[in-house]
Amino acid sequence: MTRYDDTTGLGRGQAELNVASAQCEIYARQIANKQVGNAAVASLALGGNYLAGAQLGASLGMQRNYNLCLRAQGWVPRAKK
Repeated sequence: MTRYDDTTGLGRGQAELNVASAQCEIYARQIANKQVGNAAVASLALGGNYLAGAQLGASLGMQRNYNLCLRAQGWVPRAKK
């Protein structure tokens, strides 16, 4: 499990991190669902199988978007010792 530090200087605790984490998960999932939906339409329109690749790409992108969202809210992964 990754631990995060608050870089805002506000001394936010675990409760605030939990809220930010939930918000970022929703944000990342919405982007991933939109990408997969667009690929499904393209797959139907072009007759190709773009859906599997889009699902994989969306999964990888979801973690990236989640991390970017947390960073934007002032939460960074704690350095491993």
